[in-house]
Amino acid sequence: MGTSQRVSRGFHRLALVLSAIPLLVGTVLSLYWASDPTFADLTRHQHLVCAHEHIERVKKRLPSSNSPSAEKKRLLTDEEISAVPPKAKDADPDDWVEVPADSSLENNPYQLSFAPDQTTLNLKRMGCSDSNYETVSLGEASTTIPNFSWYPRLAFYFGFGVFISLVLSLAVYGLVRAIGWVIGGFTAS
Repeated sequence: MGTSQRVSRGFHRLALVLSAIPLLVGTVLSLYWASDPTFADLTRHQHLVCAHEHIERVKKRLPSSNSPSAEKKRLLTDEEISAVPPKAKDADPDDWVEVPADSSLENNPYQLSFAPDQTTLNLKRMGCSDSNYETVSLGEASTTIPNFSWYPRLAFYFGFGVFISLVLSLAVYGLVRAIGWVIGGFTAS
């Protein structure tokens, strides 16, 4: 066996050992890094489920169209409107409209029913978060929330990290083999 062949085999072994290091370290780090966005997705899913349940509870407080209180509330005719004294017509609406004690959008079934889907709801006011800054749109919270699945989210982030580690390992292997090829060529001559 020639000197260049021994050098080549030695660099091949060295390349395998050195390329295994970033692959192993990268795989462990990929699992660690994949868990963080997956837990963030899980937290977001839990907030959406809580908001959805809150909206359903609030909307159940709306009177149905068959209830006796709904029959009492009807539109006024033109004659009934003209019978209202002029002073009452010009009064400030806050003086004659009863405002509920909790008039926030998140707890008012009438506002929730007719608000556009882009309306932002505060998760803390609904009791779904501890942060004042976490919000969700009414459209997101009103739709049926699918079940949370760990596997696709974790597999995506983990797979991406392992792919990067594999590319890095192949680059290390190729670099060491190239150095071995150059040094083997010098020892042959």
